[in-house]
Amino acid sequence: MNKMALMAALFVLGGTAFADLPSIPYNAEAVDISLPTIPGRTFVITDYGAVADDKTLNTSAFASAIAACKAAGGGRVVVPAGEFLTGPIELVSRMDLHLEKNALVRFSDDPALYGAPSVHNPGGDDDAETRSMMAPISGSGLIDIAITGQGTIDGNGKAWWVRGVRKFRADGKPAEAPLPRPILIHLTKCKRVLLENLTLCNSPQFHVVPNECDGVICRNLKIVAPPLSPNTDGIDPSNSRNVLITRCMIDCGDDNVSFKAWRDENNKITAPTENITVTDCTFLHGHGVSVGSRVWSGVRNILVDQCTFDGTGNGIRIKSARDRGGVMENITYSNITMKNVGTAITINTHYFDHTKGSKPVTPETPIVRNVRIRNVTVTGAGTAGDITGLPEMPVSDVVMENVVIACQTGMQIKDAKDIEFRGVQIKAKTGKRLTLENVEVKGIESFSDTTPGPAR
Repeated sequence: MNKMALMAALFVLGGTAFADLPSIPYNAEAVDISLPTIPGRTFVITDYGAVADDKTLNTSAFASAIAACKAAGGGRVVVPAGEFLTGPIELVSRMDLHLEKNALVRFSDDPALYGAPSVHNPGGDDDAETRSMMAPISGSGLIDIAITGQGTIDGNGKAWWVRGVRKFRADGKPAEAPLPRPILIHLTKCKRVLLENLTLCNSPQFHVVPNECDGVICRNLKIVAPPLSPNTDGIDPSNSRNVLITRCMIDCGDDNVSFKAWRDENNKITAPTENITVTDCTFLHGHGVSVGSRVWSGVRNILVDQCTFDGTGNGIRIKSARDRGGVMENITYSNITMKNVGTAITINTHYFDHTKGSKPVTPETPIVRNVRIRNVTVTGAGTAGDITGLPEMPVSDVVMENVVIACQTGMQIKDAKDIEFRGVQIKAKTGKRLTLENVEVKGIESFSDTTPGPAR
């Protein structure tokens, strides 16, 4: 079967009451994600000189096998059992990089192999520098690519993470910015992409970033990095569309999954991130399934369904700030179980921004609207969370339905409108269950201990 169909979370815009929508608010349209078509030829890297001693640098052997695959019109580049050290690997169209059982590909931590700067450029753009570096595994403008098998890809990130630590002076002010680090798997403008059955670990920075890709399936992946490893996000679809993330286990040091929407190299708005489904996944350490924070080009039509969060710092998370904003809309989290999370639900457009008062609305002002949080059960949370908009741009149209949160402290809602609770229970051990400031909210009649704050 070379076709997978999933229903995208495409909300009906305007007019339709939430109660009138189906149990999961799809419309009738389907988004088809085709699996890549890979020829049956095989190219085993040991036939091209690769040595499985975890010492020999096998960059040339990988490149030779991939060149032969390309010349033949595509096929499967096979990594047999054993430990292979290498530098960057660049994929080609109609190729499956296949790791057999007990195969380990470990990337060298020599920064020079990836074009990493040895000193920080004070006037540079850290994000642009990161994206301009060569990733351990990369591909650009490709069709029909896969990375599969029962092996492990190790980013060997420990030495890189030291570069990612921001240093501070004695007065607490930053002494220098962290040095850029590469993304483990960075795919740009690719179509029909499959990542399946692998273990990915210890990325220098984000583990998987499909950037401006169309038709991506991440299935049965195990992604692991230490809880305090900096910026080791699991999967970050960026300016991509038609993405399925399913049956993955992600235990990492930052966002388990994050939906981002960058600007282009000229700081112009480009394609949004849209039509993404995350389903049947388990998230352990990490910062949750997040929208943002960089969303200049917009994020829409997101469904996170049938997922478990166990010990994550956050669960449901939507975040941005005045200098990172775009439109974040049509977002559903449904059928979610959380245990022992730090913060259950947070929608916050004050991310890294502690200035008070209203400011003029600009193209970079974040907009959050049409969010649905349904059938969520939380036990052992530190806090129920918050919904925090901007005075000049309140968070709007958020419906929480059949949500039960057992937590230490309750929820705060500030600078928000058209918020509605339906069958929501917040069981806080200490303090008020709900604190409101400058909000419009319905369905809180049962919250007799609510602290109202100033009304809108």
